[in-house]
Amino acid sequence: MMDTTFNKTTQSNVAMQNKPIHTFRILLYFIVLFNLFMTVGLPLLIHYLGEMWKFENVLDRSAEMAFFWLGIGCLLWASVYLLYYRIFISGDKRKKKFLENLADEAKKVNGKIVAYHAVGTSESGELVSLNVEFTNFAGSLVQSTISFLDSQPEKNRYTLGADIPLLLLDKNGKAIIEVEAKGVVWNKGLRTMHYLVFLFLLVFAPILLYYSHEIENQGAGWRYLSFSHPFVLIPFILLIELIIIRIFTLKDIFSPKNNLLLLYGKTANAVIIHRNETGMTVNDRPEIKITVQYETYEGKSHTASFSRLISILDVHKVDVGVTIPILYDPKNPTTIYTPKLNE
Repeated sequence: MMDTTFNKTTQSNVAMQNKPIHTFRILLYFIVLFNLFMTVGLPLLIHYLGEMWKFENVLDRSAEMAFFWLGIGCLLWASVYLLYYRIFISGDKRKKKFLENLADEAKKVNGKIVAYHAVGTSESGELVSLNVEFTNFAGSLVQSTISFLDSQPEKNRYTLGADIPLLLLDKNGKAIIEVEAKGVVWNKGLRTMHYLVFLFLLVFAPILLYYSHEIENQGAGWRYLSFSHPFVLIPFILLIELIIIRIFTLKDIFSPKNNLLLLYGKTANAVIIHRNETGMTVNDRPEIKITVQYETYEGKSHTASFSRLISILDVHKVDVGVTIPILYDPKNPTTIYTPKLNE
């Protein structure tokens, strides 16, 4: 994830930004504080500064509905605590343990650095992006991009053309390609932020419930509670946000995906035999459907089609007759991956 709370001494899972890492962290902290204000502070301000609750006749509400909304509020807060803990506390612990055990599960191979880019710096080291070349499980020479935090940039361990130890693993259908490192350490800043937010939420809910009861009950117990009350509305909003984050986390949307064919695919040169625009454009990048023809190692000819968003400046690179490198599945040759077009 983009806000992963640990860094391998030399590992990926670090967001690539063309700016210093400390600037990214400041931006991340601002986003967290702004989100807390919008989900927690704003409903409180609207409710209490507007003082609409003073004009509500809570005596007309039944005791059953009062306890219903009290129960719903407590259930929502409990769900927020549980989901937040699973995503940001125990989830990070599981990731750290996985990275620590990666060397035992993964296959070790030697790669070569074919491109190097310094992305940013921080007090912990230098964020670099490497294009590495290695031999995959099928014996094919492939390339992949890896981003990680180099804790000792003064040693110049990752220079262009240098050998680099890699770890390759098929983990639940996802290709894991990491730099072999000596260990994993916590990113203390983000880790502390996660715990502080969790502590704030733990303390905030009971204080809000006590405070609201003291000034709003009008001698009618919990009858002042409703869906629009901050004790119910705030955890409802937080829960929706956490569910969305959880879905993105499960789908690995915040981390770059490596196609499994990087591990198992065979290489081939494919000729573009047809292309046409689908009519969809994203950020001035038209989507183009491309059909290619290629031969497998056995000499059999195959065709396959795929769609990609292509920059207007790069459209000429997918003209009919252009040859592009691909990876194909030896077990199902019509399944292909185009590394160059996925960069």
